[in-house]
Amino acid sequence: MKKIALLSVVLASATAFAQPVDQQALAACTLIKKDFKRLVCFDKVMANQPINIEQTITQNAPPELSDEERFGMSKKLLKEKTDYSEAQQINASVIEVKKSPLGTRLFKLDNGQSWKQLDSGAFYAKKGDDIQIERGTLGSFIMTKAGSNRSIRVKRVD
Repeated sequence: MKKIALLSVVLASATAFAQPVDQQALAACTLIKKDFKRLVCFDKVMANQPINIEQTITQNAPPELSDEERFGMSKKLLKEKTDYSEAQQINASVIEVKKSPLGTRLFKLDNGQSWKQLDSGAFYAKKGDDIQIERGTLGSFIMTKAGSNRSIRVKRVD
């Protein structure tokens, strides 16, 4: 009986001397998106090292990208960069067309995006043409020139 009483006193005293954990700092660590940085933050909190909560929050705030800027990016890249919603189509103007030796074209658009032709079919868009890119099936994208019924499959390059 004395051993149990002594053991309970020892255990109770050990928890009494434990330092409290900063709940606000732990909450700030949960806002970090990158796994490694989040783990480092938790380690600092548990080791009672100070962390700058405002800096942690602002460093890990997702960049604000418009629907048009996000259009065509891979879902993996989007998850790394920002919280996202998917646009179904964009409209833009071609500012430059480059042709590869294999006959495919690279289209630079006025919104800053670059798209590469995947199909080998004929598609004649030139500088200044208005185009529309919409989502296809299974993650593909279809480019159509305004006033034309021709379309090609494309992939975003940048």
